Amino acid sequence: MSFQDQDQPAGRACIGKIADAHGIRGLVKIRLFDIDAALLAEADHVYTNETGDERLSITLKNQSGKYYLAAIEGVEDRNRAEELKGTQLYIEAALVPESDVPDIIGFRVLDDQGKEIGAVIALENFGASDLVEIQPATDKPYYIPLTKDFVPHIDFEGKTITINPITMI
Repeated sequence: MSFQDQDQPAGRACIGKIADAHGIRGLVKIRLFDIDAALLAEADHVYTNETGDERLSITLKNQSGKYYLAAIEGVEDRNRAEELKGTQLYIEAALVPESDVPDIIGFRVLDDQGKEIGAVIALENFGASDLVEIQPATDKPYYIPLTKDFVPHIDFEGKTITINPITMI
């Protein structure tokens, strides 16, 4: 399914988040959302939100499973690294290569009655199709295909996706 016809606002794209601290010297684990790590490695800095000026300078060290270990300028101990846990990382959207997959990380997930189910925590593609990873409020995360049958509506302005209730079975 192509979402190219959906107008996505210009600005910044969320490319990942700081998942946790690593070790005692201030390294962090970063989980990237469906982008090439080279994009982050080439960036002079990343933003910590969609509109503000707060920036981080990140140096990627190596990959460790689904995470990348990284040093952040000015972060030299575990306590400071732990304070950054959960920080979303943004770059200018113009720097992200064209894709037919929308940037919906962090969007709220609604059922067809408008009841909030959880949030989108990742977009993945394991080879067959694009998948949305949903974190429900009270359960383990799960995946659904990013198709009109499973995700009939994406509201970029309201930052929500609506999923078909059949997908929650």
